[in-house]
Amino acid sequence: MAKPRPQRWSPLTCLAPASLSPSGLILLESNDGEVETLVRTNAELRYDGSGPLPLPGTSATAPKAHWNDRDVALSCHVTTHRIVFLDEKDVVGGAIPLPLIESAQAAGGPSFRSPRASYKVELSTHAWGNLTVVFRGGETSS
Repeated sequence: MAKPRPQRWSPLTCLAPASLSPSGLILLESNDGEVETLVRTNAELRYDGSGPLPLPGTSATAPKAHWNDRDVALSCHVTTHRIVFLDEKDVVGGAIPLPLIESAQAAGGPSFRSPRASYKVELSTHAWGNLTVVFRGGETSS
């Protein structure tokens, strides 16, 4: 039985749900040839729009959770089909299918004045507007 999504309202919970195994691992679409190419830990997902994203899966009479425009301590998994964000603590995953990404642009990163600045990728999506992925010195694996 699938674990219900936690009662939180953030960019991660508004993305397309990612299928997870009972142990919390991402289930790849192997029948469609999906392959995981990169994993990065300690990522942050930010929503850059004005106002919150729509709360998924609720009725008009349901009480709304408090909107939080960022998720922290995520792992970011890049596959051949999508970008998957996973909160391993709460076992919640959200995905951005690659066809829904209009553009991706590098931003931020270390400089002479800010040597410890984090690398960022700004995503413009067709479904969720502008999202920013911040990489806060996590581990990389491929």
